[in-house]
Amino acid sequence: MTYILIGAAIMFLIFLLKDKTNNKKSNTTVEIKNYSNNLKANQLIISDYIDVVSIEDEGIARKVSLLKNSKDDIKKAFAMVLPKIKKNLPKSELDKLSLVYSSLDHFVPDDEADIINDVLNQIQNGKNIEDLETEKVDLYKKMSREYSNILKKQMEFNQLLGTN
Repeated sequence: MTYILIGAAIMFLIFLLKDKTNNKKSNTTVEIKNYSNNLKANQLIISDYIDVVSIEDEGIARKVSLLKNSKDDIKKAFAMVLPKIKKNLPKSELDKLSLVYSSLDHFVPDDEADIINDVLNQIQNGKNIEDLETEKVDLYKKMSREYSNILKKQMEFNQLLGTN
């Protein structure tokens, strides 16, 4: 999965380069007012997000503090950028971006990510799920359900593309 994400990141970065943007990605917590209408700022938000997603991580939950922008801002950036780039990317690359987009739901509050990944680790190491704390297991199960709900995320991504 990491290779697919890296491939999507490379294709998106190539798109940025083709767009002849010379902006450096220093701090894109977007201090540009009204960034929702600024294509380059949104491209940088997505690029920063792809950088984070491309880092291999253990577990199914990722710490939201790793993101340079809020999940909501990242979704808005995708909604702005995707319709403008969809005709410039082959379907295979759009599919990779769909996977990257769907990974956004895996970013949860840091303490929850630690709990979820700890439960996963214990299960993988042979611990019986019934022996773990109910609250922690419930959080893990909730994340597992969200992690596996690919169809819903695919439909959301297609709506952003304008292809239902």
